[in-house]
Amino acid sequence: MGFLKMDLSQLKWLKNVNPGSGWAYADPAEMPLPEAKIFRLEWKKDRADAQKPNKGDLIALVQHARVTHIVEVLDDTVYDTKKAEWGLYRVVKAIWMPPKGFNWAQLPHQEEIFGVKHLPSSGHTYAIPIPSMRSSPAWQEYSDLQGFQEHVSEYLELLCPQPQKKRYRGLQGRMQSSVNPSGEPTFTIVEENQ
Repeated sequence: MGFLKMDLSQLKWLKNVNPGSGWAYADPAEMPLPEAKIFRLEWKKDRADAQKPNKGDLIALVQHARVTHIVEVLDDTVYDTKKAEWGLYRVVKAIWMPPKGFNWAQLPHQEEIFGVKHLPSSGHTYAIPIPSMRSSPAWQEYSDLQGFQEHVSEYLELLCPQPQKKRYRGLQGRMQSSVNPSGEPTFTIVEENQ
């Protein structure tokens, strides 16, 4: 089986996830669409912050000072769960995360990847580069967002290569999203013949 070359050209955001103890979004079996690694990425009740990333943008998720996921935002909708604190979410797909059985505590510190010891821990979304990154040696070495994106891609591919998905000749698919009567998003893969 070959390995997937990650295209992180849309990696524009960082989000520090505060799970308390353990790791959030760690088990694909607990995700609404486990085969596709699609899940609800939660935000506090700050709609403007949750709305920052656009459909197709990538977000690096950091937990316990370790990069745990690269996720793609699948639509432009901010959903409301009516929960008191973490009441908003966006639907995302993990395009990189450690494989099953990997000890997440062994993931490298964010400083090794981003060149900064501390990231804001508020749970908000921050555009790359955050101010402390601009002065870091890593950012100076890669000089711009594209160089940084390539650096992150190479680093994560070496750490945990992602297996290439099967592709079927003659079929293309697109994802359609909608909201069911109870307000939950639903997703359908629509296959199109070439």
